[in-house]
Amino acid sequence: MTHFNGSYNEKYVPSIFIPNLDILDESMQPIISPNIVANSEENPELEDMIVGWYFTQEGSLKEILISEEESLNTSNPLFILDNAEDFSAEIKEYPLLTNSELSADSRLQGRDYNAYEVRINQRYERSGKSEFAIHAIVIRPDGTTYSVFGNYEILYRISKGDIGKTLTPGYAKLTDDLVPVFYYHYAYNTYERDWNNSSKSLGSSTGNGTTVYLSGRRRYSGEWYGWPNTSTNIPGAPLNAVDAGGTFGAQIYGNSKGHLRAVH
Repeated sequence: MTHFNGSYNEKYVPSIFIPNLDILDESMQPIISPNIVANSEENPELEDMIVGWYFTQEGSLKEILISEEESLNTSNPLFILDNAEDFSAEIKEYPLLTNSELSADSRLQGRDYNAYEVRINQRYERSGKSEFAIHAIVIRPDGTTYSVFGNYEILYRISKGDIGKTLTPGYAKLTDDLVPVFYYHYAYNTYERDWNNSSKSLGSSTGNGTTVYLSGRRRYSGEWYGWPNTSTNIPGAPLNAVDAGGTFGAQIYGNSKGHLRAVH
């Protein structure tokens, strides 16, 4: 399968995506979805829901709408038609770091950074608001790694009418105070998140002798905002340099797709 993103053809593997693979009961009736997203333009309650079908005990076909929350709580196998990217060697779970794992000295060195201003110049969402999400990983001086948010964090939901506008919708955390200011390598990428699609590469970054791989669930590989997923080394955001003494100390990271202003 191919998709022309305006510059080149992206290649995909036809597949079935199963978001509840870890909790499903194989003996239960499966739910099948062609991955059609409900139109939420006139009804916001339908946002991010997909259409699915299953057979009742009587053998009749029933149509339902499925949200991400429902997909993670149902034991029925949920089979979603998907265009997958073949990068399985780069898929890795990075553990979350907790405050109790750090020494008091490390916590004192820490500083949190926040997104304050955002602009996206392209809309990838088919209906409803764009989900401006982040995947962020930290590499410690000894080469060990941890995730800042887990697999993802949605920083902002941006309306269709706000595409191309510079917005100040409020503070959203980029890091936490568990990230010491110096010597830690912080790598992130931002993208349009679609829960109903499989993870696709957001590139890699190397620091302190270790390479980490970023990824995020989205329909097409090109639906990123930070840096190209074809990059061999995403620049670790130099958040250490964001130090102008207060809330208004800021640095912008961006490209033609938009920008993100970081403050602390």
